[in-house]
Amino acid sequence: MNLDQEILQADLIKKFQYVKNQARNETRLEVAERMIDYGIDLQLVRTVTGLTHEELKSRSTR
Repeated sequence: MNLDQEILQADLIKKFQYVKNQARNETRLEVAERMIDYGIDLQLVRTVTGLTHEELKSRSTR
C-alpha cells in the first residue's frame, strides 16, 4: 500500500469512527428522552445514560 492509500484509509477510518460516535450519542439521548417521558427520575436517567445535566437540557430545547 502506498502512502496516499494509507492516508485515505486513515481518513476513512476517522470518518467511520465519527459517524459511529455520533450514532452512539444520538442513541443515548433518545434513550434518556424515553426514560424522562416515562417519568423516571433525572438523576437515574443521567446515571444510566452517562449524560450530563447540560446535555439533557440541550436536548429538550431542540
